Amino acid sequence: MDKGTPAPSPNFLRMLDRNNAIFSAFRTHRMQQDVAALLLDSDGNIKPFNDFRRDVTPIIGKYNGAWLRTEYTTAVQRSRLAANWQQYIDEADVFPCLEWVPSTAIHPGEDHRLFWNTIRPIDDPFWSQHRPGDRWNCQCDIRQTDLPPTDIPTIPIGDAVNNPTPGLDNNPGNDGIIFNHHHPYFPNNCTTCPFAPISKKLIALAGIRKKDCSTCLLVQDAITEEVYKRKTYKSGGYVEYPTKGKQNKVEQRSNITVVEELAKYHSERYRLLPVSNEHGKKNPDAFNLKTQAFADIKCPLSTNGKNAIQAAIREASKQEVAEAIIYLTQDYPMQEIALGLKAALQGGRARTVKTIIIRFHNKEIKRYDTTKLRKIYKK
Repeated sequence: MDKGTPAPSPNFLRMLDRNNAIFSAFRTHRMQQDVAALLLDSDGNIKPFNDFRRDVTPIIGKYNGAWLRTEYTTAVQRSRLAANWQQYIDEADVFPCLEWVPSTAIHPGEDHRLFWNTIRPIDDPFWSQHRPGDRWNCQCDIRQTDLPPTDIPTIPIGDAVNNPTPGLDNNPGNDGIIFNHHHPYFPNNCTTCPFAPISKKLIALAGIRKKDCSTCLLVQDAITEEVYKRKTYKSGGYVEYPTKGKQNKVEQRSNITVVEELAKYHSERYRLLPVSNEHGKKNPDAFNLKTQAFADIKCPLSTNGKNAIQAAIREASKQEVAEAIIYLTQDYPMQEIALGLKAALQGGRARTVKTIIIRFHNKEIKRYDTTKLRKIYKK
């Protein structure tokens, strides 16, 4: 990130890293396809190397020249906007609105001029439909403000100038996706995906599978070259285990116990993660395949319920995960549990944790929405 941009949380950086890797995978595949299409001449014969090199040079020049620079510039701008957006959400109680700052380009185009100086609340649907960075090389910006909202500009009927560019028509500040699956590099559907096996393509052909490349584990597994084995239960839940990478030896047994119980009796679907990713960075314990959230698993040993809950959530927060799973092996008074939740979340603590799952000693499961809890504590 450039100077002045807040450092995103590790969890958000993981989202950016994962989705950028997916985009790069499809980009590389598309370039290979375009190059391979020029290998044969009009008669179906392999071209001499010099002819082949002559024909592919313009293609490679576009991918690694003008297109690459445009993608780089746009990626940097959207990453910065995404990081800032995370801060805007945290500070919405002080600055409830955002203002569209005019382009800093020497010769700005007409696109987005209509929206310059527009002020809307941060949660207004307007920002889901239009925002700086939804066009290539856009140099508009956003800033926080406590000024009152302005009217939303009226977009002329049939106007296409201000429509977001396919692939940039999402808010990366919310989903961590710099280039989404509407970009031309991505397949039109799962039936044409180069990473999908024939079984998945048949499912897609039947209309059962909906394309969502940003969350597709087939693409991610192809990138990391990790292979997972799956254990399925009658409940419909399952657990996936890495076969190449290994989990932390100290935590592995307890992690397996926790996710297997959730899968077997509560239809949950989890993937246990290797201790580190392909970049050597430490992974969280697991990945929730239903919610697409990283999870940290804790089995507290404290004899005090308040301390057990508070410490577990604090450790999960250090991992910057969205989900904390707390597996209790002893009974605690509910008053101590409640005090632990309150102590862990009050005062803006554990901001990344959105869901807390507590498995009680009697095997009962309770889920807590931290957003709702924070509102209660604030009152």
